[in-house]
Amino acid sequence: MFLTFLSGMFIARILGAEDFGLYGVVVSIAAILAIPSQSGFGNLIIKEVSRAAENKDYIYALNIRSWAKKRSFIISMLIAGSSIAYFLVSSRYHDNLLVYILTSLSVIFLGQNVVYYSYLKGIGRTEIAQVLEALIYPLAFFIGCIVIWFLDLFNLDGSMIIRCLSLLLVTFIGYFIVKYSSVTSDLAKKSREVETKQLNKLLIPFAFSDGLRVAQSHFFLLIVAVFLTSSDAGQFKVAQSLILFVQLPATVLITLLSPEISRLYQYDLISLKRKITRSTRFYSFITFIAFLCAYFFSLDLITLAFGSQYNIASDVLNIICFFIFVSSFFGFGDVILNMIGKGDLVLKLALATFIITIFVSILITQEYGIIGAAYSFGITLLIQRISYFFYARRYIFQS
Repeated sequence: MFLTFLSGMFIARILGAEDFGLYGVVVSIAAILAIPSQSGFGNLIIKEVSRAAENKDYIYALNIRSWAKKRSFIISMLIAGSSIAYFLVSSRYHDNLLVYILTSLSVIFLGQNVVYYSYLKGIGRTEIAQVLEALIYPLAFFIGCIVIWFLDLFNLDGSMIIRCLSLLLVTFIGYFIVKYSSVTSDLAKKSREVETKQLNKLLIPFAFSDGLRVAQSHFFLLIVAVFLTSSDAGQFKVAQSLILFVQLPATVLITLLSPEISRLYQYDLISLKRKITRSTRFYSFITFIAFLCAYFFSLDLITLAFGSQYNIASDVLNIICFFIFVSSFFGFGDVILNMIGKGDLVLKLALATFIITIFVSILITQEYGIIGAAYSFGITLLIQRISYFFYARRYIFQS
């Protein structure tokens, strides 16, 4: 996470607010294009593989991985090809054509990497998945940025080339780690073929809920870019890069909790309740400290790290940190619901809040600018957490 922050700081300083805003926009476009090829796979793979590993059904776990890899690759290739064709045909993208082509190609690597991360988490190799996702990729990206800067080749095109190469590196490393981390079939207690129709049925709610979550997380930056300016998008992107630190405890807790929730829900509901309660309290405490730090030190930190041209990002950061702190009291309801087989409910709730997000964010952003976008982000997050908490409590704490 620190390396991700350093990379963002470096790019923001070199490119300036306007080009950094464009960089943030194309990264958001890549994430949205990747929705069909990766959304849902993560939660589904963790859920199915962790259960298979618990029952020593290792062949089924391997079949799940193979099915997910093939499906994700085919979908991502179709999306990448279609988007590249669109960017080539449309004249409005020709000024930064290479950037948009690389954005499309990154979708392929993003989809495969999600499969590798999730499979490793499912078989209990969470620490390896974290190293791949949170260390190798940002380290490769940061080193690559430094190299092209020394060669005086650093610009928007160069940064996207390094991003694609870093994702490709993680894909290759993930492939070999997963290949040699797999449990051999002679240890399997039983084996069964992947029921494709059943998996597709299970994948749909996961895919839509994850897709809506990803779309929402990048939606605000795109709204700022569309209704305001690229410079405002750069300000919002700086605030988002710092928010990653605030959300880091949640990311780690979710990574550790997801397979545990799936396992304990079947066998030990009392232990599951205690684990969820402790994790929520810990996360609330951490976000409170983060909010205090943001309130007192955000302006100085942003000026020091990114430059005085990004001072407006301080107000955006303070607003979002406050809402993250308040929403932390309502825990990880969406993760709980997904892991206990209520993905369809998460989908409905995510869809409802996304519809609210569209109307609220457009109206408030047009009226109040980038500060309005920050409030829209926070209000949407709080509404989501409350709705997920209400239903997760019904299934876990009232059962």
